[in-house]
Amino acid sequence: MEPLQSKQEVAIVDEDLEFQARMRDLICAQGFNVSGFDDGESLLLAYQGSLPSCLVLNLDLPQMSGLDIQSQLRMLPYAPPVIMV
Repeated sequence: MEPLQSKQEVAIVDEDLEFQARMRDLICAQGFNVSGFDDGESLLLAYQGSLPSCLVLNLDLPQMSGLDIQSQLRMLPYAPPVIMV
């Protein structure tokens, strides 16, 4: 796979920091920028107005589940692809 010409961003939402670090390493190796978040609320606050190219969401997050986050994103004009783990 050739490197991306302009780096696209992937956001990882998982309370497990070790999982975030491993996913970050894998995704960065493919040429993407990566942001990590412990919960859905911090993701939604960080991306007011613009969203990453793709999301990796933990299905079983405390307070706001991955499905809850996805439901909120679907109300926006553009909802990025989601990988649920």
